[in-house]
Amino acid sequence: MFFEKMKAFGVKPDAATYNIMIDCCSLTGDLQSACALMTTMLQDGFTFHACSYTILIKIMLANDDFEAAINVFNEMKDEGIHSDVQSYNTIRLAGVHFYLLGVHLKDCANIFCSLLSLHLIHHT
Repeated sequence: MFFEKMKAFGVKPDAATYNIMIDCCSLTGDLQSACALMTTMLQDGFTFHACSYTILIKIMLANDDFEAAINVFNEMKDEGIHSDVQSYNTIRLAGVHFYLLGVHLKDCANIFCSLLSLHLIHHT
């Protein structure tokens, strides 16, 4: 609602405004609105940054979709956008979260392998 009022008064959103609004959607778990805002953001000529992808990762994780979160993280890397501390920690903590929720051992092993392949954890 605030976003529409802002636009109605001729205030053009910038990338930070879009990211804040998308993050608000992540807090409420509204994936549909987040995706619509991301589409509008791209149509308005803005590009995604690590912050944008991290917000989308958080939305996927809020919907208990670790695989989709990993896919978004990979897409970020494929686009040449380097992960920042927040995106890195969001994915790492998700692995711990899924383990603590009692995800089956096979699934935990898959999560661990995904984290290894993304270089989010290292062998010693």
